Parts: sequence; structure tokens; C-alpha cells
Amino acid sequence: MATSLIASDNATGAAQEVAVAETILREGTRIESKAGECRSDGERLAITFNDGKSHTMIALENLAAQRILQAVSDDSNDKGWIVTGSVTEFQGRNFILLERVTRVSK
Repeated sequence: MATSLIASDNATGAAQEVAVAETILREGTRIESKAGECRSDGERLAITFNDGKSHTMIALENLAAQRILQAVSDDSNDKGWIVTGSVTEFQGRNFILLERVTRVSK
């Protein structure tokens, strides 16, 4: 489990450091038909899985990620997708290589 630090200002103006635990999934973990909320993160696609732990992963560049990124860019309300893919790990962060994507029914 990796820990990141976030600085925040309180009412007195002093900065506090707050430890936020972020679960890192193991390399090769499979994500099978899991609902996620997709958004643009610069030129990349970020997917948040709200399964009680709220994992956010950057999608590695491929045609499936391009398809979702284009749909989200065209319609910012088109956030819900069902994704299948493999988790990778690099420098304490998780990424996902998408294999299959489907829009969530509206």
C-alpha cells in the first residue's frame, strides 16, 4: 500500500500534512466487466472505479482508450463505461490496459 501526502490549509492558515492511503493493485490483476466513471486527464483517459475503495487509474494508450476519450470529449455526460482489462504498475501507480469497453445503458 502506497501513501501520498496532501497539504491542506486549516482555519488558521497553517498547512497540515494528511496521509491518504491508496491501495495499489498487483501487476497483472484482471478487471472484468467493471463499471467505471471516465474523464479526460489532459490527453489521457482516467477511470475511477467506485467499488468502495475508489481506485482511479490512467488508461494506457490504445484504440479502446481513444474511443472512450473521444466519446467523453464529445459529450461530458457520457462518463459511464463497463471495462475489461489488465492492471499494470509503474512507480507506485496503477494503470490499465483496456481490452473491451461498453457504454453503460442510459
